[in-house]
Amino acid sequence: MNQTPVPVTSYRGFVPLVRERIDLHAGGMYAGYDAALVTTVVSSSVAVSIWTPLAAGIVHYVLPFGGTERSVHFGNQALPALLERLIDLGAETNAMVATITGGAEPLPGFGSLGRRNVTVAREFLTRHDIAVISHETGGRAARHLTFSTIDGSTVARALSRDSKTLHDKS
Repeated sequence: MNQTPVPVTSYRGFVPLVRERIDLHAGGMYAGYDAALVTTVVSSSVAVSIWTPLAAGIVHYVLPFGGTERSVHFGNQALPALLERLIDLGAETNAMVATITGGAEPLPGFGSLGRRNVTVAREFLTRHDIAVISHETGGRAARHLTFSTIDGSTVARALSRDSKTLHDKS
């Protein structure tokens, strides 16, 4: 996945180099120290990014609960797996901040899957005292998001609207 580094804007005038560009699919997780831009597309599924000055990560899960085997397709397993990985990397929970993106209800009468996915994320983050600094959830539109592990910025663009910056430290 290593590609030619490209500069991205960051805060305090420092312009780090992005070492990786990662396309995260539903049921995927990324966590690490490297400077990366992680992109994914969510609809009723949810992406939760967690950033610390030491390490950062993101998980994209599809269903709120399920699975007898450990799988990041399910929020009740994906969120603990991400937190465990970040702690293994040396991150401390008191330094963690999070964003939540997704949880749309794209089809009328489809049920509340998106809302249940968001609820699982909020409850997990609250239980672990991880501050949610921004969210872009609900509605009908799918969203494309880009998460920077450099500074935790997350930009979400509804596929039917203009971009919206959720959190940008620049």
